[in-house]
Amino acid sequence: MKESNTHIDLGQSMRLGRFDPVSAETTGSVQAVEPLLDCAGAAVVLGGLHPKTVERWAREGRIPAYHYFRHWKFRASELELWMLSHVNSICHPCRLNQEESDGI
Repeated sequence: MKESNTHIDLGQSMRLGRFDPVSAETTGSVQAVEPLLDCAGAAVVLGGLHPKTVERWAREGRIPAYHYFRHWKFRASELELWMLSHVNSICHPCRLNQEESDGI
């Protein structure tokens, strides 16, 4: 068999198709993917709840959750937004009772 001396430079074309994290970071074209939490991880984010309580709340639709096959998955950012909107709410029942009992 005859040996070929033909040399093909694929360096530049290969670099164009590869992911470059430095250029992606500077251009902002790629968003970071947030890892999903299980019930135990979500329980920690929610302030130390029991994982079964988190699972029940997810099943009832009380908290933002994703049912992935037979497991519940959560995004920490969505749980934090949920807590801010529900726990720090002015119309939350415990805050209403506190405002009424301020001596008025």
